Amino acid sequence: GPDCSEMDMKNLPFAPGPSVGITIGVIVLLLIAFLYYLRERTTKKDANLCYAIALETCDVVFDWVGWVLAFYAGDLQFGNDPDNILRNLIFLLCVLSTVAWALEAILYLRSKKLFRRIYLRSTCFHLLFEDGAQMVLYSIVGAANAATGRGDGLKVLFVSIAGLQSLLFFLLKLRELI
Repeated sequence: GPDCSEMDMKNLPFAPGPSVGITIGVIVLLLIAFLYYLRERTTKKDANLCYAIALETCDVVFDWVGWVLAFYAGDLQFGNDPDNILRNLIFLLCVLSTVAWALEAILYLRSKKLFRRIYLRSTCFHLLFEDGAQMVLYSIVGAANAATGRGDGLKVLFVSIAGLQSLLFFLLKLRELI
């Protein structure tokens, strides 16, 4: 993005620490709900494993597209986050998503039976540590970008796309889980 002094930069609605805390809080609440729901379930016999891998493949691709668009548009730079904690956390979530997808794809190709056994836990992992966390973080980032009032619709658009894709994949995987 353009070179701005820290005074001209937009700020997160919360400092990076509370933003990460809010994200962790949402993840913990979702974890409690998922553990309750899955307490007696170990597998999903009717799971379409090919669909699950295809869904996760699309999710990984869109995670990276969203992050790259938001990064290069300057959507992830904030005056009150000089160490780029939120930007780096979203990047780390994309890396984590990619590694999990690669491991799952290898497992799917080698042993569909074992993949079926881990499918529910794997879906919960993605819902919590990828889609859920990204959804919260992009919401915080989107609020900061929308609050600037500078009329930079492109920045709001890119971060909105990233947030909406996180929400979409969250809902699709939640449907698979249930």
